[in-house]
Amino acid sequence: MDISIRLIREGLRLQLNFNSRIQLTIVLIVIGTLTLIGVATVTYIVDNYEKAQTTRIREKLNNVRVLVESQLRSREELGFSITDDLLYSFRNLSVTLKTDFNLYKPNGILFFSQSGIYEQEIIAPVMNRTAFTSLTTNQKAHFIQSENIGNLKYIAAYEPVRNSESKAIGF
Repeated sequence: MDISIRLIREGLRLQLNFNSRIQLTIVLIVIGTLTLIGVATVTYIVDNYEKAQTTRIREKLNNVRVLVESQLRSREELGFSITDDLLYSFRNLSVTLKTDFNLYKPNGILFFSQSGIYEQEIIAPVMNRTAFTSLTTNQKAHFIQSENIGNLKYIAAYEPVRNSESKAIGF
């Protein structure tokens, strides 16, 4: 109060006495400390959330891969179309795991649990080029990245599907 009256009276010239300087210094230290604690807390929470999200995605990816590979174990390669029994199994898998997934052949999509986005041509029925390169050329075990359809942002995970001979027959 004393500072604001003096600022108005003296034409906004700031002259602080010793007590006012100490008070201002303490207030600035408290504000700075609270700001740093707030930033550190938010950073910590966001980092832990992202780590937990990545762990959950890897677990789901592994579950889907294991179950899809068990259905495709005896195949040399993926055919041009999917059989009715595999279609039924994959749709049940999607419902059971409460996740959407696609099964890609090297030249395009073979199965998708959300048919509307491909039937309405919202996105092309091919695998993300960066993911494909990462899994084939760079020989990565899995690939996780953020993708978007319009304003919808989501995390997509890719992993090779192998047959009984450990040959990658899909993604």
